[in-house]
Amino acid sequence: MSLSVGLQIAGVDDYIQQNLVCVMPLKETPPQEHKGAAKISLGGPEEGNELPKLTKVTVRLEDCLACSGCITSAETVLIEQQGLPEFRKNIKELSKRKKVICTIADECIASMSVVHNQPFNVVWTRVEKALKKEGVDELRDLSQAQDISLFGIYDEFKEYQKMNKVLLTSTCPGWVCYSEKMQGKWMFEYMSKVASSMTIAGMIMKKQNSEIYHVSIQMCFDKKLEATKTYNNIHVIDCVLTTSEIDSIVDWNEPINEITSTRMKGFISSPAQYIALMEQKKEPFKVTRNKDFLENDGIAIANGFRNIQNVVRFVKSKTKLQFIEVEACPGGCICGGGQIKCSPKEKDERVKKMMEILEPKVVDEKNKSIYESIKDTIKLTFIDRKESAQENALHLNW
Repeated sequence: MSLSVGLQIAGVDDYIQQNLVCVMPLKETPPQEHKGAAKISLGGPEEGNELPKLTKVTVRLEDCLACSGCITSAETVLIEQQGLPEFRKNIKELSKRKKVICTIADECIASMSVVHNQPFNVVWTRVEKALKKEGVDELRDLSQAQDISLFGIYDEFKEYQKMNKVLLTSTCPGWVCYSEKMQGKWMFEYMSKVASSMTIAGMIMKKQNSEIYHVSIQMCFDKKLEATKTYNNIHVIDCVLTTSEIDSIVDWNEPINEITSTRMKGFISSPAQYIALMEQKKEPFKVTRNKDFLENDGIAIANGFRNIQNVVRFVKSKTKLQFIEVEACPGGCICGGGQIKCSPKEKDERVKKMMEILEPKVVDEKNKSIYESIKDTIKLTFIDRKESAQENALHLNW
């Protein structure tokens, strides 16, 4: 069967071109009626007529999320609102009144560990020391929140099995943003309502103490998008910093007197692998359609926007797959855009070394009781941004 030219071109790679002009209408100005001939003035306004004062306009991150332009490339706005300068400013203003707690993904530690050739527990100690110098009170991992998220996704998977519907993960904010903007309501019924470990950790913290200032270190700039969402009108993540941002504030040559972590390896949390384990799928995941699409008897992992387009087609065609773990980054979260940069030639070797430091998440059943007590409060809601995008399309600069 031959493919159409349009279909062949779509998804050749994962690059997303930014719109050169912001398509979010900042202010609607009603057209004015003019009767008669137009008056032309050269050299400036006529005597007695002053030039109108222009109002300075700013585009908030929330505006970017609701527009019909770029999909996940609003990084300039993100860095301004959640970069290191803003983080330091907030810490300085809030540290006297709020406890500052930082959570960190193990993939971030693994990235720094490989780049600086230092053990996992040494990197943790260095990062913790650097953060405390900045005013952070405590550094935590996301292990408990990961367990809670996995418990929730598996429960949801069992419900979807009864309905004979495929379930798609919603822990990747780049994928969620794409779905909200480009697909809309029809896609939401297939998307998991269970929050990511970063968001769950924030929910637990804020429930215990709403005065906590929660910073999270993540592998991806799109996690900054996730932090803009509120739950019961509360920002459960106050700031997101990436691996590369944190790497810049750590003194990698400073002598260490005491190691503060006993962990020699980190965990990598994969909902697809957890479900395969729970469903007693004994075969390993195998590469099928391309190197970023893996399958194991009805359970799949789809990484990169090329495969996201495939996922959309699968869902529309009533796929036989039961569960798909979806990540916007080629290679998955471990290769997120916030990780320390390397050349394309170095990428495979770096990922291989990182995977030697990370092992599949083994859930702690003790966290099941915590999950049962909060499972109704860790649900996501989605916003159909496609409708607003279509409305805004009337105001595009063609």
